[in-house]
Amino acid sequence: MVKRQTVWLSTMMVLSLMLIGYYTMNNPSETTSAEGGTATTSVVAPTVTSSSGSTSTTPAASAGTTNPNDFFVSTQTQLDKNMSEQLDNLRSVVANANASPEQIGNAETSIKHIMDLRGEMANARDAVLGDGYKECVIVPDAGDRYTVYVESKAISPTDAVKIMNLVSQQLGVSMANIIVTAHA
Repeated sequence: MVKRQTVWLSTMMVLSLMLIGYYTMNNPSETTSAEGGTATTSVVAPTVTSSSGSTSTTPAASAGTTNPNDFFVSTQTQLDKNMSEQLDNLRSVVANANASPEQIGNAETSIKHIMDLRGEMANARDAVLGDGYKECVIVPDAGDRYTVYVESKAISPTDAVKIMNLVSQQLGVSMANIIVTAHA
């Protein structure tokens, strides 16, 4: 019964995310990143990448008016869903009686890493929100790189560096590995 409810709930979540994606318009937005101490600007189409390396795109562009919060809510929901699925898979390895001690050890290490990352990302998000932005979502990319989407029409290089510094301190990564993108 519990599995049936879980499958039903997961199916409804996927369907709701698909609907949100259908009705959300994703405009290319201004991106600012710092490499070697200089700020550069480019146009980026947002993607959500789980820490396992698989990439799923965020809501696709469609006609109509949208609420900017839809992007942030759907992206954060997708990130949470991906992390929860990874944790569930790793916990099933730990609970598996046929798993080798090495597999169990690796799974436990991965669980700790994901839980720590989840907490650090929440702290970094809170720091950015505390800096005066209405919405923020931090998306982990491959190889300790992160993309920070903030609700704003445009971000000055000074503000981008400020956000990069906040996120860098919370996540313990170099500012060169953080990209800040305005999303309105």
